[in-house]
Amino acid sequence: MCICLLKIEKWALFEPNVPPDFCLPVYSPDGDWKDKILFGGPMAFVTKKPYWVMNTFRLGRHWSSGVSDSVKVALTAYFKKERKVMRSFVSLPAATNLDEFPAAIVNIQWNRKKIFGKSSGLVIDLLLPFLLVIAHGRSAAP
Repeated sequence: MCICLLKIEKWALFEPNVPPDFCLPVYSPDGDWKDKILFGGPMAFVTKKPYWVMNTFRLGRHWSSGVSDSVKVALTAYFKKERKVMRSFVSLPAATNLDEFPAAIVNIQWNRKKIFGKSSGLVIDLLLPFLLVIAHGRSAAP
């Protein structure tokens, strides 16, 4: 069962070649389709934890067992096409209450492998106030 759709609302530096109504499905972590949850934003949403992809050329460890071959092929082709602007990324949940799903997911990408290098924990700690501001803003929005 799909519990929500994640939609891209803002880009900081460039507009990728993504259709304007493109959304990623988020399946219930307790439902029949839990093995089809995509890595990145959807996984960060359901686990309420940051999700790193250190190298978009090596996605094998990120595939859930139920993700279809056609989705794997499409995502591999997308990351190959976007390799000059997105070689690694992290999906960060923005939440005010850890008992609820995040108000938003913030993706940060880099055009090289191993985003944040060896100090990932420190960088995430520095980003926490920013994520809280986003969560409060999204929660207060009508």
